[in-house]
Amino acid sequence: MALEPGSGRRSVSPESSGRESPLPRQWRNQLGAEEAPIKDKHYRKYASGIERALSLFETALQEWADYISFLNRLLKALQARHPSTTTIPSKAVVAKRLSQCLNPSLPSGVHQKALEVYSYIFATIGTDGLSKDLPLYLPGLASTLSFASLSVRSPFLDLLEHHFLDLDPRSLRPAMKSVVLALLPGLEDETSEDFDRTLRLMDSFKAAIRPVNGQEQDGPHSSGDGFFWQCFFLASITGSSRRAGALAYLVRNLPKLGEPIVQGKSAKNGVQEDEQSAQLAKMVTSPEPGLLLRSFAAGLADEQLLIQRGFLDLLVTHLPLHSKVLQTNVKPGDLELLLRAAVGVVIRRDMSLNRRLWAWFLGPDPAPGESESGIESPSSTDHQHSYFASKTSYFEDHGLQPLTRALLSMINVDQGSSPGERARPYRICLSLMDRWEIGGLVVPEVFLPIVNSVRQYRDQAPSKADFNEVFRSASVFFDGVESGLIYGEIVSLLAQAIGPGTLSDKERLDKLDLVNFILANFNVREEEMVTIHAPLTALSILCMLEDTREKQQRQQAGFSRKGSRKAAEEALHISLTILDLIPDR
Repeated sequence: MALEPGSGRRSVSPESSGRESPLPRQWRNQLGAEEAPIKDKHYRKYASGIERALSLFETALQEWADYISFLNRLLKALQARHPSTTTIPSKAVVAKRLSQCLNPSLPSGVHQKALEVYSYIFATIGTDGLSKDLPLYLPGLASTLSFASLSVRSPFLDLLEHHFLDLDPRSLRPAMKSVVLALLPGLEDETSEDFDRTLRLMDSFKAAIRPVNGQEQDGPHSSGDGFFWQCFFLASITGSSRRAGALAYLVRNLPKLGEPIVQGKSAKNGVQEDEQSAQLAKMVTSPEPGLLLRSFAAGLADEQLLIQRGFLDLLVTHLPLHSKVLQTNVKPGDLELLLRAAVGVVIRRDMSLNRRLWAWFLGPDPAPGESESGIESPSSTDHQHSYFASKTSYFEDHGLQPLTRALLSMINVDQGSSPGERARPYRICLSLMDRWEIGGLVVPEVFLPIVNSVRQYRDQAPSKADFNEVFRSASVFFDGVESGLIYGEIVSLLAQAIGPGTLSDKERLDKLDLVNFILANFNVREEEMVTIHAPLTALSILCMLEDTREKQQRQQAGFSRKGSRKAAEEALHISLTILDLIPDR
């Protein structure tokens, strides 16, 4: 297993090891230059030995055993220091070579030896030295758990426990996101023997960076944990490969941000619970509440089904739709981002995901005996009616408006979007109709915007094939909409086009053009449509035209304007088209 020293080296900074903030200038200066040379002969001999050991990396490494030999030589050179010496000569090169010895393609024996050298260096420079040089050494270590064997995991965790937890919080805080990313791979397998230890270590780092004036709250939480949670959410957003570990930690440690809806609880208990919930919400949402929602949105958009399922479970149990965090604390745009990600799971057509999404949208089930009538039997007709009414009311109060805005933002995408992206909201809305409590409220809000979006894309599509792909999804959605809603929207468009109002002639003709587009391209010929709705619609058009004509005659105007006459003629043409749909009797 030869590794060419000059090619294919791992970057000093591992993937997804971003910092919370840029390096301060004094740190950049320290990392870019070595310590001032010491004129002590013992130190010069010590530095010379390290340089000779480092030179072996460029010339003598062919097999993995050569790496262990190199590390032994380097460790021996480091151990040759005078007892009073606490600095590392050529520390930037030493850190670089050690990080290259943690290459995932090398065997675990090399990794263990590299960690042994790291441990000796950290013991030599002490807490103050490591606090100063943390940006130099941490990037090379941060990705170790993502590939470490069982024999390497324990020494790595030892290294963090013995040398990193006691660092100056002012040095540790800027590196907290990297530390979180470094530990998350150890939380991916809940059956691993190192899982509990890694979990405790994560909590220890959270405690290590708490401000001294932080106040203890419910359970393991403190008012000073806000910075840790912001770093954790950033790590979850940017580290897609670490999201399973992030989910495992959130399940155990994220505070519940929405109190259950319970009728009849005492006012005193209610106030106490609200205060406690507000404190916990402030802890995980300060200073930027959007990070919490973006972290959930990233998890809900993950490619892995289990990750999506886990984050949906978290929404149901820890971040219900009625929570004050979602309803009042966050920006509307962030809530819409979360809802776009959540509703997007229906594209998978997986019932386990859909059930969790419906549970979040429709709210928690009432506890037994909470119904006003006191009837607990689910078979009771009155109780069932009350149950479904409460579910519909919950969604209407807490989720309808932001979900509608989220869907409309997806429908009104940019002109350059792909056919798949443009058709995505149509498929989502079709799936929402599986639950009438949701679809019955959402579909009337998005029906005309969807049809209008298809009409606009007809003129914008790069090719007919692209338009056909979008149109197929729109047609399937259209066929799932109730006939009464379709013809009701047609009548509404006609009323706006030929009735009184402030619309311009151009806007009136545009609405009539949209009606023509519906009649010409979508299925409006089902039996219920042509036997009930079409005759009533044609009659409505004629009545509206007659009513408009009479009003304008009373005003001695008639269809005087060219635009008004054209709108009336177009409406009459539409009525004839609809009459042609009606079968002979």
